[in-house]
Amino acid sequence: MRHNFLKQRQKTVILLVAVLGMVSVCCSGKAGAVTYQDTVDQEFTVNPTISVSLSAPISIDELTPGDSADSNVVTVSVATNAGYGYYLSATAGAANLVNTENSNYTFTSITSNLASPANFQDNEWGYAYSTNGGSTWVSGDVGSAVTGYNGLPIDTGGNADAGVKMVDANAYATTGSVQFKIGAKASAVQAAGTYNGTVNFYAVTYEPPATMQEFAAGTTCASMSTGGTISLVDNRDGTSYTVGKLADGNCWMLDNLALDPTTVPLETLQGKTNASNATLGYLKNGGGSGQYTATAVQAKTSDGGSWTNSYDAPYVATTDINTVPDNAPTNGAGSNKVGVYYNYCAASAGSYCYAGDAGAGDASEDLCPAGWRMPTGNTSGEFSALAYQIYGSTGSTSNTTQVNNYRNALSLPLSGSFYSGSASNKGSRGYWWSSTRYDGDNMYLLSATTSSIYPADHGNRRNGFSLRCVLGS
Repeated sequence: MRHNFLKQRQKTVILLVAVLGMVSVCCSGKAGAVTYQDTVDQEFTVNPTISVSLSAPISIDELTPGDSADSNVVTVSVATNAGYGYYLSATAGAANLVNTENSNYTFTSITSNLASPANFQDNEWGYAYSTNGGSTWVSGDVGSAVTGYNGLPIDTGGNADAGVKMVDANAYATTGSVQFKIGAKASAVQAAGTYNGTVNFYAVTYEPPATMQEFAAGTTCASMSTGGTISLVDNRDGTSYTVGKLADGNCWMLDNLALDPTTVPLETLQGKTNASNATLGYLKNGGGSGQYTATAVQAKTSDGGSWTNSYDAPYVATTDINTVPDNAPTNGAGSNKVGVYYNYCAASAGSYCYAGDAGAGDASEDLCPAGWRMPTGNTSGEFSALAYQIYGSTGSTSNTTQVNNYRNALSLPLSGSFYSGSASNKGSRGYWWSSTRYDGDNMYLLSATTSSIYPADHGNRRNGFSLRCVLGS
C-alpha cells in the first residue's frame, strides 16, 4: 500500500504590523535650513511552516489467503512553528485497495468498528491508530475510546476536515506524532498480487484567536502553557492587549484596560456572559434601586468633589492613557501604560453606582470584554490567590523580591489614581479594582507601590482606579 502524505494546508497567517521606519531628508550647512521628516509604516506577513512525515511505508508484506494480518506500525510526525497549534487527520483516497495486475480484485473498506482484522469480512481492510505509544489502538476522532479498527472516510476533494482527526493540539503545541497501522483479511480464493491504495495525512495549522472575545469563547486559556503570552485585540475599540497565563492557572490581561466607554457604542458593552441587568451600560437612576435612565455611560472630569448617594454619571478619566509612569516593572510582558481610570460606577458598566448599602453585594457586571471579568478581591480572591502562588501568602508583602516578582508577573505599572479632576501618584502607587464589596462605600482592590503589594486592600468607589480583566482556565 502506498501512502500520500504531502497534502498539507496552512490556515494561519501571522501578521506583524506597524514596524516604524523613518525617512529623513534635510539640507544642512546653510542658514534657514529646512528639515523634512516623514514616517512610513512597514508590515510583512510570516506564514507558519508545517510538515508531516512517515517513519516508513505502510505495507502488509505477506497476507496468507484465508487469514488476517496487521501492517507494520508507522509513526506519523508533525512539526510546525505555528504558535496556536495544529490538527492531524487522515482520509482514504478511495474505499478499495485494488490489485495492481487485475482491478477486478479488491479489498473493500470496513464500514463499522471491529475489534481486530480477524473480525473483518473476507477481503476487507481498515485502520487503527494510537496516541499512547501503541498501548491502545482506537478508531474515530481524537479522544475516541472506541478500540479496534474502522474504515477511513473517503477524501472529498482535498478536504482535511472530512478525515478522521487523530491529533488536535489546539494551542501552543508545535510537534507531535501518532502510531498508525492498517489491517486486512483475505479470502481463501483472493487473487495473489499487490493491492494498492492511498492514505492522505493532513497537518493543518490553527488560525490564532484575534480578539479577546474569541479567546474567551474558545478553550485557548485551558491549553495555554503557564508563562505563555499572546497579543489580542478588544473588538469593541481595536485596542491590543498582552494576555498571559500566570501561576494561578488563569489568563490575565497584562495591560491596564484602556476602553473609553464614551466613544464606544452602547450596544458593544452589552452581551456580557455574566450580565444580569437587561440594560448593561445604562446608568442606575439615583431615584431608587432597580430604576434606570436612558443616559449612556458618560465622561466626567470630576465627581463634583463630594460623595453623594449616587453618581450623576460614572466617569472615566482618559488622561495620559499611553504614558508609561516611572518605576515600571523591569521584566513585565505588558506595555506598562497608564490606561484609563474608572470610578466604580464606570468600572461596573453603570450597574453599581450607589454610595451606600443600596448597592450591597459584589459587582456582577463590568467593562471587561465579553467572557472576561474583574478579578475577585479579599484574601480569598484572585489577586490574593495569585500572590500565594508567587510568594506563598495571601496577604501583603514588603519583601523586595516578592514585590518585584508579583509586579513583573502582572506587569503592574504604578499608574496612580484619579479624583476631582486630576491624576496623582503616577510612578509611586497603583490601584486595580476587584468585583468584591468591602463595605457600603468601598470595594476590595489590589494596590502596589515600589516596595509593597496589598492584594486585599480596599478603596472608595468614587475614586478613579485602573482595571484589569481575568479569564479562568
